[in-house]
Amino acid sequence: MQHLQQSTSKNEERFLQMLGFQFDPFQHLEASADAHLIDYMVGHEVFAAAWDAMPSLIFAPPGGGKTAMRLYTERACWSSFGPRHPFPILHQPALGDMDAQEFPLEEHCRRLAQSAARSLLLGLALQPERLLDCSPEERRRVGAILAALPHSVAHYADILRATGDITALAQRLGRATWFGASVQLAPEKLDAFCAALAAVNAAQSSPGDNCQQLVEIGGVLIDVLGYRCVYLLIDGVDGLPESAQTPAAGARWLHSLLAAAEGLAARQFFVKGFLPSGYEGILNSSRNGHRTLFAETSLNWSPELLAELIRRRVAVASGGAFGSLDAISSPALRDVETLISKRVPSLPREAIVFVGALLRRAAQDAGASGISLEPEHLAATTAWYQVDGSRLGMHWAAPTPVQPAKN
Repeated sequence: MQHLQQSTSKNEERFLQMLGFQFDPFQHLEASADAHLIDYMVGHEVFAAAWDAMPSLIFAPPGGGKTAMRLYTERACWSSFGPRHPFPILHQPALGDMDAQEFPLEEHCRRLAQSAARSLLLGLALQPERLLDCSPEERRRVGAILAALPHSVAHYADILRATGDITALAQRLGRATWFGASVQLAPEKLDAFCAALAAVNAAQSSPGDNCQQLVEIGGVLIDVLGYRCVYLLIDGVDGLPESAQTPAAGARWLHSLLAAAEGLAARQFFVKGFLPSGYEGILNSSRNGHRTLFAETSLNWSPELLAELIRRRVAVASGGAFGSLDAISSPALRDVETLISKRVPSLPREAIVFVGALLRRAAQDAGASGISLEPEHLAATTAWYQVDGSRLGMHWAAPTPVQPAKN
């Protein structure tokens, strides 16, 4: 088995070398698994709905870029809004959530508090002054949020001391795609931050109303730490077996949270759902008549935008050496990305499946002079895709998530 793995690794290295790529940008069908996702995102007109400080629902079919946009929104919160940026909290369902007739708001709030702790630890590592400038009482309130982490704050401080790498911390907290490459904490801040973090009294808050505790979290984030507002980013609703083909199950899980969206918005918590197409109608009853509260939009990909997405991935993977597959194509093929975008449904995952297969087909015929995409490679890949390939993208299912640990 070890020999097989080494052989596979060598073949992959040779494949990337022939292409002139530093990594394979068409490897991952699930956006959250791609460490380079943020680097090759392309602009889309619905970004405003994801970024504006108001409740919003963004719909797209499977493979249509919901998770990619959610990840991009998370990253943008930390890099594009200035010091008083929104604070993102990721919220996803877990196995068993769809079994109940209605998922209680109390449990949503408990899960959100856990996710807020993960985001806050990374946010403080990125901007240590937010913690360093806190008074002892304010640090106590910060510690109450961090108490929901899987391990003690001292444990995470030790990781930072040992590595100085915020990305290493992010990987342990399930937020690796926030950053991509290594992000080092400035040496002059590392010791002071780790000392302050380890000294935070992260005592468990007293049992009580989970929703009230979420309100307290919002107060600390906005009033103490200076974030502008809080974004509740809902994703993965169709990623479970019980909801993948049954929108009603996902709607039941969403019902109580969407019904509370108006009250949450009054406290600067803005629900932002990245949801499957087909949920639009069924969710109307879940919003208690507050349809005008939500900005609604759909992720639609024109062939031109899909072609731009492919070019962007090529440019990033090649380190900027070239920005189109034309660079590794014969003179008989030009504007390859547009040719591809017209052969697949206008969905990013479908394009990724097609391009990955096309490049590997061309690699099989590569000669001593290197790889060259030919018309026959495009024709053969098109024939394969029409019979088998589309099933990889359109019927691909995300890995089954695990049940989160209970506090």
